[in-house]
Amino acid sequence: MKTRLKPIAEQVVVITGASSGIGLTTARHAAALGARLVLVSRNAEALGALVQELRRNGHFATRVVADVARIDDVREIAEVARGAFGGIDTWVNNAGISVYGKLESIPLEDQRRLFDTNFWGVVHGSLVAASELRRRGGALINVGSEVSDVALPLQGMYSASKHAVKGFTEPDVVADAIIYAAQHRKRDIYVGAASRLFSIGNRLMPHLMDKYLERFMFAQQRSQRPRRRGSPSALYAAGVGMHERQRQENRVAESSLYTRLTTLDW
Repeated sequence: MKTRLKPIAEQVVVITGASSGIGLTTARHAAALGARLVLVSRNAEALGALVQELRRNGHFATRVVADVARIDDVREIAEVARGAFGGIDTWVNNAGISVYGKLESIPLEDQRRLFDTNFWGVVHGSLVAASELRRRGGALINVGSEVSDVALPLQGMYSASKHAVKGFTEPDVVADAIIYAAQHRKRDIYVGAASRLFSIGNRLMPHLMDKYLERFMFAQQRSQRPRRRGSPSALYAAGVGMHERQRQENRVAESSLYTRLTTLDW
């Protein structure tokens, strides 16, 4: 018999990578719907600010400063969740980083570090979450990417890490999809029609997709802004927190009719 997932208002939700981007947006959405939150990031300052913000608004939240690449840190997340709220109903493996450049130009230690977070962080979170959720049921949500199906130029190792996540198992739309997945048993949710088209196109017309990516994706991943010396990098240390949007220069869609239709209760 399948375990029935609780309404989000009755859930304790763990969110990794909660101090910025999709994780931050999801935390705010889930809190507004009444969930009790265990928020995880390497960025202690941003996490503290987020927990204070949510508590001021009458929500229940606690924080764990942790690096998901370290299994002991991930085990501590579960311990904090049990101590603060008595257990876990949904665990969201969202923490992720990327590096841009051709594979031969990126130092191997940087590529390994990316995999430690994007792949092993998901493995660690999944194993710990499974142990907790087995006792009471619940949802394990691994945030993937369309690049698990289609490798992007300049993000080859990031694509590889997301493909590994898929094998192992912009922000408002993704956050809504995560909250939907926390309450409904649905194996895969594609956020935005483009992600679904990328997946289908690569499966049916791989040569044409390669040509398209080569023609258009280099420019879309490059910026006209020069990198500032001393600017923070999220690869080895916590990045800048409390930003839901990642300052994209290109236009980013704020809604998706495709995702809305595929997550309706028909």
